[in-house]
Amino acid sequence: MTVIGIDLGTTHSEVCFLKDGEPTMIAISGSALVPSVVSQAADGRLLVGRAALNNELAAPQDTVRWIKRLMGTDRTVALGGKTWTPAMISSLILRHLKEAAEEQLHSPVGQAVVTVPAFFSERAREDTREAARLAGLEVLRLVNEPTAAAAAYARGNRRDERWLVYDLGGGTFDVSIVACAGEVLEVLASHGDVLLGGHDFDRELARRASEDFLKRHGLDLAQQPRAWARLLRAAEAAKIQLSSDAEAVIREEHIATISGRDLHLEYAVRRTDFEAQIAPAIERTLSSVRQALAMAGCDSSAISRVLLVGGVTRTPLVQRLLREELGIEPQAWINPDTVVAQGAAIEAAAMAGERVSAALVDITPHSIGVGALDAFLRLRNHILVRRNTPLPSTASQVFYKHDADQEAIDIDIFQGESEIPERNQRIGTFRLDQLGHSQSREVHCRFDIDRSGLLQVSISDLGSGKSESRVIERPRAVQRADLANLATVRLDAPEEVGEDEHEDAWDGVAPDESLPLAGASIAQPGAAPAAEDSDGAGGADSAIDPLIAQAGGLLARSDLDPADREELTIRLAGITAGDAEARARLSDLVYFLS
Repeated sequence: MTVIGIDLGTTHSEVCFLKDGEPTMIAISGSALVPSVVSQAADGRLLVGRAALNNELAAPQDTVRWIKRLMGTDRTVALGGKTWTPAMISSLILRHLKEAAEEQLHSPVGQAVVTVPAFFSERAREDTREAARLAGLEVLRLVNEPTAAAAAYARGNRRDERWLVYDLGGGTFDVSIVACAGEVLEVLASHGDVLLGGHDFDRELARRASEDFLKRHGLDLAQQPRAWARLLRAAEAAKIQLSSDAEAVIREEHIATISGRDLHLEYAVRRTDFEAQIAPAIERTLSSVRQALAMAGCDSSAISRVLLVGGVTRTPLVQRLLREELGIEPQAWINPDTVVAQGAAIEAAAMAGERVSAALVDITPHSIGVGALDAFLRLRNHILVRRNTPLPSTASQVFYKHDADQEAIDIDIFQGESEIPERNQRIGTFRLDQLGHSQSREVHCRFDIDRSGLLQVSISDLGSGKSESRVIERPRAVQRADLANLATVRLDAPEEVGEDEHEDAWDGVAPDESLPLAGASIAQPGAAPAAEDSDGAGGADSAIDPLIAQAGGLLARSDLDPADREELTIRLAGITAGDAEARARLSDLVYFLS
């Protein structure tokens, strides 16, 4: 049975397999690039891929796009009178790819290697595996997208080199530093932004064209779902044209009507103006590049190649700024749109027993820790596995109960870089009860992270012998019975998130806003035992001041890199303005600069 490789993308997805030792893309509706779109037709059929994209112009409010950006969240979408999770929508896309592969291969397909952004959270990875399960696929491995691309480039390479893989796609950005040495391809460091991609550039172009139209005609196209869908499509085409031309025109006839009069849109944009619009976003990617290099313990002089991945890397400004930043000419001799799927297919063949490429050694993109009280009885995230740890990885630590007679313990598992729990993402909770009296206060916590970056946690109370072990899964917004109903959905088939809903989804970052700030049932090693009347940790406001103070201390350093100084200043200003994203980025930056 053939094992396939799948790139489940934000705007497009691809499926690939190895044929006679060569990656072979599977074309669906005439193209290897399958739109990651689900839509409901007027007759109730659910459409996926190209058919769904075509249906969007007629039914934009019954079309789901960019669902990948919701993976790992608790948001749901409504379609056909039912509620769908991001994993369920993604499963329909995966099923579409699976069925196309089976048709071309003339045999059943039940296993796959699926790629995910390097900076995907634990929740988003678990959602991806769930989506594949619902699609009838066993995921042999989740591979980070830059790592998969590196695997495609590594075929036939016999030199010891370090590569920088710059992956800017439709919805996410990743950068990885990869060491290619003999039979091993090892990721040294990764950084990224799961809320930055070419779709943001499309929206900015569409927004400006809409503002111009509003001034001319007094009508806001952003409030007209069909017109807005057309405008986004035209803006994307203009963005692509600006990669080769100095000017593009967004032109849509009969886009709206006022008092029975048809209105036409025509908006010219020059490449220089477009580049000025997207320059801040590209600078954000360069900040990630610098951080990845720092985490890998090297500078640009140690990099042999800069490899471009993702269609947006065709943008001339991206290539120019990378060249200026690193002093290296970026390369893309494999199609940036399909290289990730090709790498997934190569790894799929390797998982099936073929000797086709170097062994992939990936890393965990985020730190993972345990919530425990410190010596001052404050709840803190005690990190067991640091980000950029090679996978698979195992870590363990002994913590302590408040007292030997404690009947129950509650343990939270956090993902993130901050010691302040509410600034991270809570990815799981354990409870051990009926512990009884014991002479031992020790609680043993063990993390096992597999090659896909999926976490298994084991908790043991050494006094009572009670334990629990499981792969971290979060509560589902949809019941399992509803998930089972997917087996009866026939493709041609689901639906979409409206534009306003997407806007809401991007406002925040990963922190879990629902974390309790008082109390914890275990303490860090060396922490003082809790008094009987202790009321636990302090609130979130008191946690922000130390972060700002630490950033101020870094700014006072004379040896601070000017780019880092500017980034710190921008994030501090954002915090003052109440920007949650700026706060999260400042915490991340302070952590690495410290």
